[in-house]
Amino acid sequence: MKNKNERVFIVKEKQELLAFLFDHLSGKSKNNIKNYLTNRQVLVNDHIVTKHDYILKEEDKVYIRLHYIKSTISNIPIIYEDEQFLVVDKPSGLLCIRDKKKRENLYHLVSDYVKTQNKKNKIFIVHRLDKDTSGLVLFAKNTTIKEYLQKYWNDKVDRFYLALVHGIPSKQQGTIISYLKEDKTHRVYSTNDPMGDYASTYYEVLMTKENQSLLGIKLNTGRKNQIRVHLADMNCPIVGDKKYGIKDQVSNMCLYAYKISFRYGKEKYVFEVKDHPFQTFLENK
Repeated sequence: MKNKNERVFIVKEKQELLAFLFDHLSGKSKNNIKNYLTNRQVLVNDHIVTKHDYILKEEDKVYIRLHYIKSTISNIPIIYEDEQFLVVDKPSGLLCIRDKKKRENLYHLVSDYVKTQNKKNKIFIVHRLDKDTSGLVLFAKNTTIKEYLQKYWNDKVDRFYLALVHGIPSKQQGTIISYLKEDKTHRVYSTNDPMGDYASTYYEVLMTKENQSLLGIKLNTGRKNQIRVHLADMNCPIVGDKKYGIKDQVSNMCLYAYKISFRYGKEKYVFEVKDHPFQTFLENK
């Protein structure tokens, strides 16, 4: 589906990047096009490129992000904002909503932010990530959108993650299915008991190095700790997962929610972070 906030072009012949952009972004000023490069809004084959004289090769794929937001919320990047949605890139270690200890949380930070624009503004969190999971969190600016997305969250919203794990899966790709239950210590575990919550996780091995793997994950259901439990079940626990993993020296858990897509009304929305935290792993393969 076409994403209105992004343009994608396939290179047909060798050419400098800036000249290519001038040719394909008619109606944009030269300064505007140069700003796309300066602001890291241009990607070639999923890698950010800022050099004007970068040489494109035939069949390269060029992405231009048309929507750029410089603002942050307490140093948390705002990925997208309009009159209906707000998407932020949550860091690991931050709760999405308040707990019994009333610790700092993402919802209150975002709520305070929208109220600085107008005291009457409200914000509604559509879904949550675990405290130790980083990545995209979607907020709605009215209850109609919030209720629609929550009602159809598993059926109409596609959620994609990247996970750096210990070990190498026996299969290049597959779907992990189980029923999940939670014990008295709030630890989630897999069972064959259909009285548990049905959970389905698709994974694909993107890269392996030494005894670690980078996995692409697509959630078919959205249960508490689902990805963490399923990957541990596969004997490939997430690096830095202190609850379901193994002891290692990594401070932050290596699970990142990098993409959310859905249709609302006539529009197809795709929110995606391409320069993800595991880029170094891929580049040093």
